Amino acid sequence: KHHYSLEGVVTTVDAQHGLRHEESVLQAAAADTLVITKTDLADPAPVAAQLRRLNPLAPIVEATFGDVAPADLFRGAEQRDPRDFEYDVAHEHAHEPRALCLTFDEPLDWTAFGIWLTMLLQARGNDVLRVKGLLNVGLEGPIVLNGVQHVVHPPEHLPAWPDDDHRSRIVFIGHGIEREALERSLAAFDGAA
Repeated sequence: KHHYSLEGVVTTVDAQHGLRHEESVLQAAAADTLVITKTDLADPAPVAAQLRRLNPLAPIVEATFGDVAPADLFRGAEQRDPRDFEYDVAHEHAHEPRALCLTFDEPLDWTAFGIWLTMLLQARGNDVLRVKGLLNVGLEGPIVLNGVQHVVHPPEHLPAWPDDDHRSRIVFIGHGIEREALERSLAAFDGAA
């Protein structure tokens, strides 16, 4: 804290999903700069209008394919402490999102995993804020998984593993998702394959 000071808070908002959870609303309200992402996939105007009402002083930047000029992000905002931002949280902290990581030592069946993930997101997509992972499906390198709520981006096949750990590692960030239930359901799909 003696060597760094906060220049500004940048918050990204997905043009496809907008502000669906109280956490995202609070982050957008506290931001010095707002970046609307995925404008190549969805019209940013409805999200921009919502952001303008929520935070009328923050500049709004639209990003297409993740392209944002650094000068648009680092504007030399007035130094402040984000803890000074006041808001009223009316819900219990038990409803805040949490992250959990699943690891699997044995390779997963890619087809079974795809069906399992599709069914999970269909049933619980509003509860799954993010899913990311490296999957061992028995190839030379892993498959990179990246998803936001109901949308899973095309998987990327890496030619090699980044380290000696070849276990599948899947991180979920969401509400009311239990590790044991995820592990049981994925094991059942993988075992059936």
